[in-house]
Amino acid sequence: TASQLHILNLCRLYLHIYLLSDLATGDGRHIDARLLHRRSSFGHQSHIRWPRTAAPNAKCWSLWTDTLLTCFTLNHHQYPYRLRRSLGAWTQQTLRANTYYSISSNMIYQGDPHHGYQRYSHNGGRPTRYPTYIRTTPSRELPNDALPTTTYGSHQSLRHTGTQPHTPISTPRQPDWWGIVIEHTLPIPDLISAIHNGTAIAVTDGSYKDGVGTAAYTFKVNAADHRALTFVNMTPGMPNEMSAFRAETGGLFGITAFLYRLQTQCDLRQGHITVGCD
Repeated sequence: TASQLHILNLCRLYLHIYLLSDLATGDGRHIDARLLHRRSSFGHQSHIRWPRTAAPNAKCWSLWTDTLLTCFTLNHHQYPYRLRRSLGAWTQQTLRANTYYSISSNMIYQGDPHHGYQRYSHNGGRPTRYPTYIRTTPSRELPNDALPTTTYGSHQSLRHTGTQPHTPISTPRQPDWWGIVIEHTLPIPDLISAIHNGTAIAVTDGSYKDGVGTAAYTFKVNAADHRALTFVNMTPGMPNEMSAFRAETGGLFGITAFLYRLQTQCDLRQGHITVGCD
């Protein structure tokens, strides 16, 4: 139900996770039981600015656990925590995790609160499927071949749950949706000078019809000058997410995106522009 989806998202936001791999073992074959039952936020996605959320109650956590096991695992009683489909190789350009394993050094690297890593080295015993690693000296850096994993054991000795290879996928740059030029009677250098002088203006108007949002926005050096640099865009999103407010925001985003391009490509470091929308 919609209420249950809201609760599940609340739990996810509270934990600071957004991928199933955040809860999976290193080999990508199981949900890690320890992570599934974790009730404090994960630290490896700290590059994301997460919204503040209230702590879920026991009923919420019960729904969270039951839903993940039902949706993503095989018969839990016959194959505990076994995923219906293994996750496979890592495809992200940048790997983020709390714990890593390096094949080249044969060490486990576990993140610490000081943004470094506690290292665990192989105990030197006979080869086993899940060897033991003993706590050793800390490190500030990760080896280049470090791969995410999860561990179990004590503070002094750990075993990891395997790894998957890293085969990043390069995604082509998406075309800029935020603006198509339909009028260009205002030269860019004149607009930049107006921004420097603080006389420039930008106005946008968004509209919504038949599940589609659109916006147009224009730049001028001042209100009396008829020259203009005008763009149009189509607001991204599904029909059930669309509204007139979203279309207006799409126009404001277009203005911001173009100003950012001026700043980065034309060395625009200071100035002022008045922005308006109806």
